[in-house]
Amino acid sequence: MLGIHRNFVRSDLHKKPKEAISWVQSLTTRERKLDPYKETIVNWLSDEPELSAAQIENWLNEQFNYKEAASSTIRSYVKELRETYGIPKSFTYRHYEAVPELPAGKQIQVDFGEIIVQRTLTDKRVKL
Repeated sequence: MLGIHRNFVRSDLHKKPKEAISWVQSLTTRERKLDPYKETIVNWLSDEPELSAAQIENWLNEQFNYKEAASSTIRSYVKELRETYGIPKSFTYRHYEAVPELPAGKQIQVDFGEIIVQRTLTDKRVKL
């Protein structure tokens, strides 16, 4: 009914009223992992609204060597920033065209696959 996990409700039932009040107050004041990068992320989203959370995660990693937050944390943070600052995600669609049929021997198609084999010396599995 509450939309939260029953274990969470169970743990909250065991809290004393003062503990519960201080916990609720801490929710509004605690700092989040991505708060130091908030301005940077908002600027990226303002400049390029089609960016995905995965691309923002890559940029954070490339520019700041940031690996502290999980992908799901970054996704929810980006979603919240989009809602707070009114930056809707714009979609750009790619246009595809059929490739003209070429004569035999002029074009190749490759399907990548993988197989796991065992090495003889170390008995380790290796993916090829």
